[in-house]
Amino acid sequence: MSTSDFWRAVIAGFFATYVMTVAAAWQQAIGIHPHDPAGFMAQSLDPLGSGRGWAWGSFYHFMNVITLALLYARLIHGRLSLHPLVLANLYGLGLVVVAMGILAPLLAPEQIGFFALKTGRALNFTLGSIIAHAAYGTTLGLFYLLERRQVAAAGVEKEREERPKVISMRD
Repeated sequence: MSTSDFWRAVIAGFFATYVMTVAAAWQQAIGIHPHDPAGFMAQSLDPLGSGRGWAWGSFYHFMNVITLALLYARLIHGRLSLHPLVLANLYGLGLVVVAMGILAPLLAPEQIGFFALKTGRALNFTLGSIIAHAAYGTTLGLFYLLERRQVAAAGVEKEREERPKVISMRD
């Protein structure tokens, strides 16, 4: 991975994480259980409730999801011939499966469980996670769609430069 690809993935991951976090915060307004991954991580980082856990949870959440954007850029983007928005949203859906099907049961087996079945609001938790990760996937996909269009535009410009110039009698 080149340096520019690395930084593109970090920036895309940062903005995608921000959009995902905002989408999760908005969910309460539409009646879906608010998905607060930073708060969830804060509980494990600050079990005594000193108040600093949420900030560290936010930092940890951003670093995790930026790392996932780097994995997407390195292992998935450009390897499958799907539209960038479709591919990134499938990646986001895969993250829902990993988060709700593997991580939540491992990190909070008594409180959350497999796909939030122990919460009494499994559908709301799962729908909230899908919405948040769809926002993440869409933002990530838009970054790579814009990159694709910039590369295509640069290719057209380069092709124009490489064409031999036609000399007319007027010149």
